[in-house]
Amino acid sequence: AGSASFDDQAQYNEDGTVKVIEERLAVGKRQEEQGRVRVRSYVREVPVDAEVDLRATRVFVERRPVDRAVTTGDVAMGDQVLEARETAEVAVVGKEARVVEEIGLRQETEVRHEHIQDTVRKTEVEIEDERTGERSSLTGGTKDTTGGY
Repeated sequence: AGSASFDDQAQYNEDGTVKVIEERLAVGKRQEEQGRVRVRSYVREVPVDAEVDLRATRVFVERRPVDRAVTTGDVAMGDQVLEARETAEVAVVGKEARVVEEIGLRQETEVRHEHIQDTVRKTEVEIEDERTGERSSLTGGTKDTTGGY
């Protein structure tokens, strides 16, 4: 008496049937951007200091007083020329560009397993046959004849 029965015509569709509907879970995937890494290079001038010792050679004229007799070697020489050059080291700066490091980007793909939980709906159908007193139920298209609840 308190149980549902199909006596009421409002429970039937237009064609006199009960539609059994079942939702199915469809799990897909999409790719989302999680951020990016950008490597940018630029040139910056940095002051540097270096120490260097520079050598110089100087020429000085020296006069020494002497008092001696003239020898044949002194007279036979004739014209004489003495010559000396002054030298000095100067700093020479050269620059050489060297590659000292390489920076690149590498991508790795990892796969992670994820368990999805959700709910789906399905039509539950109970059939009560008053002629025989038999009750049966249909769940998602499968028939369960338990003979009761």
